[in-house]
Amino acid sequence: MLQWFSVSLLNGVSVGLLLFMLSAELTLIFSMHGVLNFAYASFYMLGACRADARRIRRILARVRRRAY
Repeated sequence: MLQWFSVSLLNGVSVGLLLFMLSAELTLIFSMHGVLNFAYASFYMLGACRADARRIRRILARVRRRAY
């Protein structure tokens, strides 16, 4: 129970810090330029898609190894 709580707490803190860094960067860019640059959001999206694809490939490789 304690291990589950500590892992959940660390996951929540890491996701919260990631969202904070993303919003702080977009706020700084908007305050300096006066225009919100959505190109940064597309880079974040591409990075997330790549990370998700790598995660899915790892899961499929693990399933294939178990099948044989």
